Amino acid sequence: MIENESNIALGKMQSHAVHHKATGNHFVVIAPPLYEEGVRLRKVLVNVSRYLCERGYDVVRFDYFGTGFSPGDDLELTLSQAKEDLEQAVAYCGKHGAADIAMLGVRFGAYLALSSRINNPNVERVVAWEPITDPGRYLRALIRSEATSQMFIYGKILSDQEQLLQKMANEGQLYIEGYCVSSEFSDQLNEAPVIDDKFLCEYRKTTKLIYWQSGREHKYWLEKGFDSLWPQGVKIAYSHIRYLDPAPEALFKATLAGIGNNG
Repeated sequence: MIENESNIALGKMQSHAVHHKATGNHFVVIAPPLYEEGVRLRKVLVNVSRYLCERGYDVVRFDYFGTGFSPGDDLELTLSQAKEDLEQAVAYCGKHGAADIAMLGVRFGAYLALSSRINNPNVERVVAWEPITDPGRYLRALIRSEATSQMFIYGKILSDQEQLLQKMANEGQLYIEGYCVSSEFSDQLNEAPVIDDKFLCEYRKTTKLIYWQSGREHKYWLEKGFDSLWPQGVKIAYSHIRYLDPAPEALFKATLAGIGNNG
């Protein structure tokens, strides 16, 4: 930790967070991704927090209960608790002098940030990195990846997607990417609403979507009239370990512009 960074605990579950302290009253809450995406992007999120802090923003960066440095274990992660952690981070900002609050959501965290707009009038802007907009499809992609990875470990697929889903139903949990996913969390993801242009239409002018890998999604939002950006040269560790840039300048500048430079 450096001098202007403090560990804090959020809500009754005492979820771990870090407050990067600036001198103003403009706050940014960072909602992280899950599982291996969270591990591979952690350094990037630390760096973007410091980047924004140096430009006058207080930044609150947290881990969901059951993930990262927060208490609890994998099986205790639920969609409702993740939403509560995000709400507690926003509430913390309000209690510490925030005149305005923006969110930076990454992958799963972007889904939470975007979907929270309806019930959270205290958040003025959202920047979403490679957002997940269909949680059920996201879950299926994780399970598909888990099935495919068996080829590298065993030389063949021992359990296909349907068999893995059945295993989760029977046992109440399933290991995916080395993390234990509960059937409760799986059901919540499958039942969660999809975010589309109608869902976000009211927030078109205060939402910035940033992509560097998902070209189809980038094109979809552009065609719907949203602020969707594809900055050049962004290579960070999201889907493949070869992407190792821990501080992509183009991405950080686009994020700052999306938040609105009030500092």
